[in-house]
Amino acid sequence: MDKSILSQRHWRTIGLVTLAACGLMAWYGSRPGFNEYGRNVLVAYWGFFFLFLLVTLYMVLLDFRFIRMEFKMGERALFEDTLGSEDFRKNLRAAQNDPEESSGRE
Repeated sequence: MDKSILSQRHWRTIGLVTLAACGLMAWYGSRPGFNEYGRNVLVAYWGFFFLFLLVTLYMVLLDFRFIRMEFKMGERALFEDTLGSEDFRKNLRAAQNDPEESSGRE
């Protein structure tokens, strides 16, 4: 298993944890009596909330880009296997230059 932060599993886990933290913080911050804490505590609390929210959104952006990259790599591999193949192109040129086949179809 890849232990790097560059793996999709890790940033999805980080995204889920920070999203859960945002949900819990929003729920706890909306409870009655929460505003009785000092101004500095409230600023720090909501600052951490928005920091977790930004981390979550960044993880979503990473995941979207990774999925798009995998799709493009799959498209490229498919192209290389079909149209990008030298054998396929040689056969295609031969079929286009063959006058018997082109006159038989028209």
